[in-house]
Amino acid sequence: VQCFWDIILYGFSTSIEKPYRLFYKMFADDMKRLLSLSIPKADISDLQNCIIETVSTWEGMLPPKTLNFKLHELVDLPMQIRQFGPPSRVSEFPGERMLGMIKKLKLMGNSGGVSYGKTIMKKEVQRELRVIRKAFTKPNTTYKNNINKITLDIQNRPTYNEFPFFLAKNESHEMVSFTAFEIDYLINLLLSEVERLFLSPSDRREKSVLYRLFERPIKARFKSQYEALQQHQLNADITPEETAVCKNLLNFRSMIYKNATIYGNSFSCRGSKFREINQPVNKNTAYGADRGSEIYDIRRMEGACSWFDKTSRSSWCMYLNNENEAKFGQLNCFFSIDIGDPSLKGLLVASTTARKSKCVDSVTFVNEYNSLDVCTLFVPLQDICPTLIATIPFQENDKVISVKHNRRSMLAGQEMEKFVSTDKFKIFKHAMIILHPEKLSSQPLVRPFNL
Repeated sequence: VQCFWDIILYGFSTSIEKPYRLFYKMFADDMKRLLSLSIPKADISDLQNCIIETVSTWEGMLPPKTLNFKLHELVDLPMQIRQFGPPSRVSEFPGERMLGMIKKLKLMGNSGGVSYGKTIMKKEVQRELRVIRKAFTKPNTTYKNNINKITLDIQNRPTYNEFPFFLAKNESHEMVSFTAFEIDYLINLLLSEVERLFLSPSDRREKSVLYRLFERPIKARFKSQYEALQQHQLNADITPEETAVCKNLLNFRSMIYKNATIYGNSFSCRGSKFREINQPVNKNTAYGADRGSEIYDIRRMEGACSWFDKTSRSSWCMYLNNENEAKFGQLNCFFSIDIGDPSLKGLLVASTTARKSKCVDSVTFVNEYNSLDVCTLFVPLQDICPTLIATIPFQENDKVISVKHNRRSMLAGQEMEKFVSTDKFKIFKHAMIILHPEKLSSQPLVRPFNL
């Protein structure tokens, strides 16, 4: 319910008075904070005051019959968090989930003729071992992108890593070349990652070949980082390491992956053919985001992936920029960085189509047209928030569009035609729904890629 609370209140914006909608949002916000996986001790006092305010408002606005002992128990929860940690860590939800999994083993795995009690423990142990082999094995040096929960330290000893990141499912068996337009954005991203890794300029110069290369002065004028890199390649004074980095970046190629695990959550993309590979015609109608003659690609033509296709709808993500502002976009593909700079080896990156968003009454909307953010082309995986994103399509008149419908459902809900449309081609905007708000607190504020 906490995922859809804001969009439900948005739908009742004309039928529920504003003070009551504000109260419901207060209660929903308190529940989101209480269910977070991580609650800083510095926030407990503020959470305590917010819950007291919400409970007091409840007692003043709603009938006495809605008041019960469980409501007053909320007041005591924040002080217990200081002693025992977040409620989600000490609740019985994991145990209940395990009982559900065991029931499935009984229903799906017992072929008959064998005592269930003699096989349940064996099957559960086998299942746990499969999970351990998948996410807790040592890194395989053969596959550079096998970055999981076990890493090796300087002494080559396995150490536990709380945040698993790895790529899976090759899109093809051949490496894909990137265009000069993409490489220009990629260089800016790599330099930004070096600055996040090392705080002082002296450390950056000492440990990053790319940073030393771009600190060298250039006499000729250049319009982009790609042109600057071409100028550096002509410099006879650069070191062999800098020459190798220059060559690898100017001819950057990488294996492309369809799936990625980010903070332990599985993400999928819509395909590398949706990468932004050319300079836009202008900044407002970039990458074919608008209708008309200025579309340079065929992604909105017949036969292309439409917004209502499953691959497109499941590719949305939320990420944080360098100022920790939440942004939205669609994932196109995943790849790793290996350009000869040891400080950047192992960086995992997503090619994204970033979109500008607007918050209306606590609901974030992204327009289908004229909403592309030309400032972002790539996002490091550690900046992608650990939550999946669902979308609700709207027409311009705030009428919801039904993506999946059948004759039976439409006959049963003829009265809903006032509020729901089946015309997919009148799409105007998408409402962004965060499906795992409790996991957002587990994303660090400081996020170098080697966390």
